[in-house]
Amino acid sequence: MATAAPIKLEPLEKNILRKILNARNAAGNDLKIRSQIVLAAAEKLTNIQIQEQYGIEAHRVATWRNRFHEHHELWKLLDPNLRPKMNEKLIRSWLADSVECRRESAERRNSHSTLPTLHS
Repeated sequence: MATAAPIKLEPLEKNILRKILNARNAAGNDLKIRSQIVLAAAEKLTNIQIQEQYGIEAHRVATWRNRFHEHHELWKLLDPNLRPKMNEKLIRSWLADSVECRRESAERRNSHSTLPTLHS
């Protein structure tokens, strides 16, 4: 059995996810569910516990936990002076379900190259 991806959030990130979760916009229901998954994962709940507690399908929990983790970890690897500032738009983009996001993720997984480094 695979180990669930660990999610460690800073207070700002938690606040952004809570804001998305509590938004009154019904059109953002998928983002709310994904935010709930990430927040619960950050509280160290297992995928099964999240499934049972929130009634979210197990495959959906695993998918969004892993996708968020992948984006978050890549963002943390970037030079702090060069990476985009943590904000709601950035987190929403990580929670978006777009073909482009999935294509980019697949390309990163299949790539044998590493992140480029900048030299002075």
